[in-house]
Amino acid sequence: MTVDRDEAYSLLNDLLFKGFLTVGADLGGSYFIFKTINENELIRIKACSGLRENKHITKFVGYLLSFSVLSIDGKEIFSNRDTLLPDLFQFFCGLPRSLFYSINDHLSDIRDQAFDSISFLEGFTYTKHSRRMWKIVKDSNPNAVEITGIPGTNLLGLNAHQQSWVYINRSLDEEEDYNNRYSMALLIASASNYKGVRTLRSRFDASVKSTEEHRKRLAVLGKTEGRAWTPEGWAAPVDTVQELVAELDRQMHGIKDKHDVFIENYLAKMREKAEHRAREVEEKIKKAREGREESLITITQKALTPEETVELMKKRRSNTVKVRDEDTATPQDKDRFLRKISNRMITARS
Repeated sequence: MTVDRDEAYSLLNDLLFKGFLTVGADLGGSYFIFKTINENELIRIKACSGLRENKHITKFVGYLLSFSVLSIDGKEIFSNRDTLLPDLFQFFCGLPRSLFYSINDHLSDIRDQAFDSISFLEGFTYTKHSRRMWKIVKDSNPNAVEITGIPGTNLLGLNAHQQSWVYINRSLDEEEDYNNRYSMALLIASASNYKGVRTLRSRFDASVKSTEEHRKRLAVLGKTEGRAWTPEGWAAPVDTVQELVAELDRQMHGIKDKHDVFIENYLAKMREKAEHRAREVEEKIKKAREGREESLITITQKALTPEETVELMKKRRSNTVKVRDEDTATPQDKDRFLRKISNRMITARS
C-alpha cells in the first residue's frame, strides 16, 4: 500500500499530534475504535505474551488487539486500560478465529499506512504548519493531553514519527541560532575588514539560500525520489547534495543512462573502424609480400639474385654517358652529353 503526499501529510498530522491512526469496527453489538500501537507498547505486548515460538502467536495477537483499543461505544479507556486489560484479552481470544484474525488484518492496514507515511516526514517537517505546531509544543511533548485532547495519551510515550519530528525541529532551531550568531559576527567584523567579510557573506548567504530552496521543494514534493534518473534520460539532476550522492551511487553500481549508452556505442564504433583499417593495412602488406600487388614497402632489405644483378647493371650502363675528353670529343658527343645533364641540377659539395 502506498500513499501520496496529501494523504501522507494528513496521516502524519494524526501520528504526530495525536500519536496514532484509528479505525472502527462493530463487535458483538458494540462499536470499537482501534488505534496503532507505538514501539513502547510493542515492548509491553511482547512481555505479556512471551512471544518466543509460533505457538504463542494467538496470545500475541490477543494482547495486540487489547492494547489497540482506544474506546468502546464512545468511552475512552486509556486512563483505565491496565485494569481492563485482562477482560479485553479474554474477550478477543474468545472471538471466532476468522473474526479474530480479520480484526488484526484491518489493524495491519493502518500500520502499513503509518509505515509508508514516514518517508514523507522530513518534507512535512519543513512545512509552515509543522513549524508553527513546533512553536506550540516545543516546551512540552507532542503527546501531551493539552495537545491531543485525549486523556491518557501522555502515558503512551513518543512513537517513532514523533521522535524523528522532535529531533529534526530541534536541529532546525540550532541551525537558526547558529546562522543568527554567525551573521552578527560578520556584521561586527565588517567594521574592520569590509572586503574580506563581503566574500564570506556572499558564500554564507548562498549556502543558506540553497538550503532553504531545497527544503521548500521537499515540502512541496513530500519526499525525494529514490530514483532521480531514468535509463531514457540524458543526465540525472545534481542540484542538491542528495541528488549528487544518488548520482554517484548510480555510477558506482554501473547503472547506465541514455548518455552513458550513447558514449559506449560511439566508442565501440570507433574501435570497430580502427580495427577494420588495421586489418586492411595488414592485408595489403600480406599481398605485397606474396607478390600479388605492386606496393612499395619501406624499411625492408632483400638480397639480389645473380639475374637481378645483371639486369640492374644493364640499366645502369644504358643511363651512362660516355664521352671523350674535350679535345678529341666530336660535336655530336658534346650535344649528347649536354642533353643528358640538361635536366639535372649540379650543386657544390659542402
